[in-house]
Amino acid sequence: MKITYVIGNGFDIHLGLASKYTDFYEWLKTNPKKYQNNNLIEEILLTHQETSDTHFGYSHKWSDFEQDLLEDLVSISNQEHADDKAKERIECLEEMSILLNEYLQESVDALVPTLAFDSELAFKSFENPLKELPSQLLTQTNTLLTNEFKEHSAKKMTAEINFINFNYTPLLELYIKGLKFVSNETLYAINNINNSNIEVSKNILYPNGNLTDTSELGIGTEADVPETLNLTRNEIDFISKEAHALRRKDGRVSAIHRRIVESDILITYGFSLGKSDALYIHTIVSDLINNKNKTAIFVMFDQNYNKRFKTLRYYQEESVVKEKIFDAYYHMQKVDLPEKNDELRNSINDRIIVLFDNGKILDKDTKTYQYFPFEIKDSV
Repeated sequence: MKITYVIGNGFDIHLGLASKYTDFYEWLKTNPKKYQNNNLIEEILLTHQETSDTHFGYSHKWSDFEQDLLEDLVSISNQEHADDKAKERIECLEEMSILLNEYLQESVDALVPTLAFDSELAFKSFENPLKELPSQLLTQTNTLLTNEFKEHSAKKMTAEINFINFNYTPLLELYIKGLKFVSNETLYAINNINNSNIEVSKNILYPNGNLTDTSELGIGTEADVPETLNLTRNEIDFISKEAHALRRKDGRVSAIHRRIVESDILITYGFSLGKSDALYIHTIVSDLINNKNKTAIFVMFDQNYNKRFKTLRYYQEESVVKEKIFDAYYHMQKVDLPEKNDELRNSINDRIIVLFDNGKILDKDTKTYQYFPFEIKDSV
């Protein structure tokens, strides 16, 4: 049996890293000598400059950088001298990517000495998404796994947890460094698998690169590049995250797709579900369609979430999350809104499970986090 965790930026934020794009923009403001005549950075910082006639703070534009970059390129493609403007944007993006790498490295270097990752504390944390399932969904998951084991009996003999990390930082590596196994007594109890301990694979896959492997900024796939732009092969490969990853010639794209397909339960944490990563969301949905025994659990951050109160807002939040998932799938399918297939959506809807994490701690003790508990050192 294989469980795959897909980790997004919410994980790094959870551990205290200031890794939002808006945090990076603040760093750029304080380091103007690091860039000159970069019209992309200048536009972003101008957009995020608070003015005296507003009380709303930051603009939403460029807060989701990669989605806004795509919209920016589409806008440029309809202007005069579009090719020249797009090429200049790509050159600016290259400098910005290098600066983001520098910023994140500085931030990680400052944060890591303040953290303590206790393997005993973390041991059972990977069980929580299943423990949090309502009883009917837990029974459903049990039934699906039982059916899968009947069809593929060898899966019951071993258990492994894998990771796909969309972050650029090494925080996940550090978190699981001391773990050889994690506990999943919930699965053990309901399925009677041979061992309640699941082996932790240290072979983390990085779709977007990492701090030692050039972090990638860009739009999703080559198909997202506006067709009217006359860009070189190298420029397209650089600005498209999928093409950039394929250009590495290290097999990471196929390895990630294979890891998703081979998993029996897929769990995401802190994953934004943006269209720039639609390629991989498409794989998740496609695999749910193809494998009727698979379950995908999406743990989403909501600072106001209280599991004691299942209000209308959380039904709406759950619907929004699922719409993002299906929108990313249909984006890759090149299907417009009126053509979306409700029968297909309904066929896998119950196997897409949305949970929430408010990230709150008791008595300011990070050891009481429900997901990914850790310790803050008393002195550094």
